[in-house]
Amino acid sequence: MIGRYIDRIGARWVLIAGLLVTLIGTVPFLWFDQHTNFYLLMAVLFVRGSGLVQL
Repeated sequence: MIGRYIDRIGARWVLIAGLLVTLIGTVPFLWFDQHTNFYLLMAVLFVRGSGLVQL
């Protein structure tokens, strides 16, 4: 699927999108502590992982 995006719009834009999604999924870790809800943590990790898959 990512290969089609690279063919259609170019690798640069796919890389930038992947980096942005990864950044959005990494920033919330600044506010997490030992009392953070497990499901919130899993959702943020899912977003971060989705961005890494694009890279």
